[in-house]
Amino acid sequence: MSEHTEPIDVERPRAERDALPRSGWHTVNVGHLVMGVAFVGLSVLWLLVTTDRVELAESHWLLPLPWLVAGAAGLVATMLRGRRRPDDTSDWRQQWKADQQTMKADLRRQKDALREDLRRHREEMRRTVHDWRHGSGHGPGH
Repeated sequence: MSEHTEPIDVERPRAERDALPRSGWHTVNVGHLVMGVAFVGLSVLWLLVTTDRVELAESHWLLPLPWLVAGAAGLVATMLRGRRRPDDTSDWRQQWKADQQTMKADLRRQKDALREDLRRHREEMRRTVHDWRHGSGHGPGH
């Protein structure tokens, strides 16, 4: 297999992602790994019991073994994944801060637009009430 050069990023456009070299490596879903190892272990244990190779009455200590092996596999996968992955937390934090600034600026613009709309509606209401009070014929009953 070739060496993994860059993680596949789902945030990029598809055409840009397809242009990236692929190595066959992907991040391990630890939950899937743990449940897969546990399933295989329990299946092997079931096979041993049904073929009378092991009697659970004498070997009841075998029942937790698939779960212990699966948990150990999950811990090892987590440790290895952490070692192989470059420390990209600074990039993540910078992107998060930039997103926060963009959202704050958008909220400020929306707030200013709402204030302007409210000011316009209040002015219209004042004109309508003024016209109605002074008999221009636009109020209720005319």
